[in-house]
Amino acid sequence: MVEAAPRKVVIGAIVRFAYRNVFGRLELVPELGWIMLLALLVVSIVPGLLLPVSHSGNEFRLDPQDYVQAAVALLALSAFAVRWHQSILLGDPRRQPVALFFRGWARFLIYGCILYAVLGALVAAAAIGLAGMSDSTSAQALILFVALVIAWLVLLGTARCAMVFPAAACGKPVDVSAAWQVMRGNSWRLIWASLLTALPLKVVTLVLTAIVVALVAPAGTADLSNPPMGFVILLGVIEAVSDMLLAALGASVLSGFYRELVAWRGEAAPVSD
Repeated sequence: MVEAAPRKVVIGAIVRFAYRNVFGRLELVPELGWIMLLALLVVSIVPGLLLPVSHSGNEFRLDPQDYVQAAVALLALSAFAVRWHQSILLGDPRRQPVALFFRGWARFLIYGCILYAVLGALVAAAAIGLAGMSDSTSAQALILFVALVIAWLVLLGTARCAMVFPAAACGKPVDVSAAWQVMRGNSWRLIWASLLTALPLKVVTLVLTAIVVALVAPAGTADLSNPPMGFVILLGVIEAVSDMLLAALGASVLSGFYRELVAWRGEAAPVSD
């Protein structure tokens, strides 16, 4: 028996779908995620106001507030992503059973923690290897190359299994093997669609951040170790809003792939171009 060729998702259609879905209904971002946005604003702004000088001159050392910020961001953005997935796949998430949200959120957190653990182990192993080979430039280059290759393999594996996220959000969880099969032939398409979707927003965010920094520190001469309160608040707002929009765009991309690939099996409506 000849195996059917995998369905090829159109990258451009997914990108357009994501932008229409988010920027065509921006009012839903605060409606569905005001608690998550508030949490992100708190962890983005309060540490900068109370602890303006961090890392004690070492920008690579993580302070306790960095771990708190990462944990809050994981909780807030995963919760918002679940609600955004549901708004696309099921309708108004506020009309869905509360248990459905919490089950999907729990699965999101499990998947996210597994991914972060793998990446964290990779970074730690690379850092230990680099520290142990500090006297050999060629060995350090080899370690970085191997780490980069492994990181790309992890990225590809994550993309291949990515349908576990929207499936969990809509209350129809699938195991890793089923998600792997569904995404056959579309892993790189998901990666490219995600990059093309996120890139414009990231560029806008970087431009806005650069403008704010330039206004506070013209010519880069001002000392920003104790920045003005307005500067900290404005940067925190830009960071939090950008994170929320990126989460919504990412959820839209995954939901678009989910609808296209599940529709191929006669279970949902495909994404319209």
